[in-house]
Amino acid sequence: MFLCLAVCFGCSDDSDNPEEQTQIETEQQWQLTAIVENGAEVATPGNCKTAYLILEEDGTFRGLVGVNQLDGTFDIDPISGKISFKYTMTQLGSLEPNVIEFEKMYMKLFGKIISYISSDDDLKLYYGDNSYLQYQIEEVEKL
Repeated sequence: MFLCLAVCFGCSDDSDNPEEQTQIETEQQWQLTAIVENGAEVATPGNCKTAYLILEEDGTFRGLVGVNQLDGTFDIDPISGKISFKYTMTQLGSLEPNVIEFEKMYMKLFGKIISYISSDDDLKLYYGDNSYLQYQIEEVEKL
């Protein structure tokens, strides 16, 4: 009887192990397509969505928000889906008030990102329950 218990409890079907997240595509330009809060897309100032990220294999990233550049590093845990960013941002001004308001809105949310879900061409960076920045791969010509 002891042998049966050892065999039965020694085997695992891995049903309790979390499924590994899909890796985020690197070396691609992720273009912001939506800001979602509590499950609903929110309007951006002047419908501005000028933001993209390029995540590199080495854990660095660069991007653009409005008229300002982002540079930094990121750390992901593909099993838990956690992600964190450390970054610097240029501080250029714009004559277009909607761009400045969009930058403020975006950066406030970007600074709260804690997790991600990624599929082939879709990336969601979560900053709360059912609240995320949604991106899609945008093809760009390489020079």
